[in-house]
This record gives sequence, structure tokens and C-alpha cells, in this order.
Amino acid sequence: YYVHVRDKDTSLKYLEKMLNPDAVVDEQLRRSARRRKALLIGTTSQFQESQRALAELDQNFQDGATVDDLRTKAAILKSQATKGAQREWAKALEQIDAMGSLTAGERFQLAQLYRMDGRWDEAKQQFLELIDTQSNPTQYLAEYIDGLITNGQLSDARPFINRLEQLAPDSMSLALIQAKLLAAEGDEKSKERAADKLKAYLAKHPTPEIDRTKLQAMEKIARSENPSAQAIFDIFQEFVAPLGDPQTDDILKSVQ
Repeated sequence: YYVHVRDKDTSLKYLEKMLNPDAVVDEQLRRSARRRKALLIGTTSQFQESQRALAELDQNFQDGATVDDLRTKAAILKSQATKGAQREWAKALEQIDAMGSLTAGERFQLAQLYRMDGRWDEAKQQFLELIDTQSNPTQYLAEYIDGLITNGQLSDARPFINRLEQLAPDSMSLALIQAKLLAAEGDEKSKERAADKLKAYLAKHPTPEIDRTKLQAMEKIARSENPSAQAIFDIFQEFVAPLGDPQTDDILKSVQ
């Protein structure tokens, strides 16, 4: 309850009681308490706190890590903006994958981590897995094509651009990808065509005005002591629905 209402100090007080060696607590509950404590202290972007959280969680790993342990470790490492942390985060996701429990979202994170670390061949495998297995792989497809173009694999990118055009024919993602491909072809005429293509898209899709009343309502809900998830979703839906993005329905389903 105290975790849910974001009362960190009280939450930690009760978790410490559960983790007291003299407390009579089921071992699975004790492991869960360590994960809760590690998340509370380790996801604040403060390096020392993150290290303390990982040390706390390490006790769970001594008897063999579970998927939940690995996901907790990944969440803590995600808050650290260092190359080393990103590599350890990737290792945690690899272990989850080896256990057969990697979600599509986690696989996407792994692909992005590989890409940021210069491991493009490994990133490609993860992107292709997502593209082949997900019912609507638009986001993964756009990121994969972007990686192909960035790595100079233009001929490989073209058939995937055709597929993206079928899935999201009038989207900003497609417009950006098509422009990037043209720019990557190198000659000045291609670069001019890329700029013209983006200008044409933006002229056809002007940026909608932001409703400040809705933004203020979202901020008020987020700052409340015990925000309702449904209230947050309702105001978010009001905010994104008028934007006219082809992926709005998918975004809303994901948020819900």
C-alpha cells in the first residue's frame, strides 16, 4: 500500500522489518521485499543509490536469479546513463531471453542497446524477430530501417520502406525515413529532394495547437497524492485523439 501511494520512507521502514534476519518471513516474500527495496532506492538516477540497490538485490542472485530479479536489475541499470550500465542492462535482458520470458518491449530495448553499443548485427537479429512476430511492427520497422540507413545498408533498407509504406502510409515515421534515405544517397539533388519531401509533409500536416487546459489538467492529476490511473488515461486520450496520428489507436491501447 505505501509503495502504491508513493510513501517511500514508510515503505522502506516496513520492508526493512521484512528483511530483518530474525523476522519469520517466507523466503519468496523476502526476495520480493528485496526487489521492492532495490527499486525504491535504485531508480532515482543517483549513482551511489543505484549501486546500493544492486548490492541489496545481489542477495537474491546468490540462490539463482528469477525473471523478476533480472527485471528489477534491468530497471535499476536503466536509470544509470553510463556505457557500463547499458551493457549490464543488455546482459540482464539476454538472461531473460534465455529463460524464454523476454517481452516485445524488452526485446526492443535490447535491440536499441545493441545498436547504441555498435553491435549492429546483433541488433538486426532482435529487430527482425520483432518485425516477424508482432501484429503491428510499425515502430520496430521504422527503427530497423533507420539503423540500416545509418549503417550504409541502403539496398537492404528499400524493401522494408515499402513495407512501412503499407503499414503507415501517411505517417511522420515514413516521411522521415524516406527523406533520410534520399539524403544518404549522397548527391546534392537527393538531399534537395529529401528536404522538399519533408517540407511537403509538414505543409500537409501542420503541427496542431497544444491545449494548455488539458496539459494543466494532466499536471494536476500527476502531482496529486494518489493519482487515479483511469483519470490519467482519460485526460491523455483527450490530449492525443485530436492529433491525427495514424498510430493513435495503438498508442492508446498500449497506455491502457
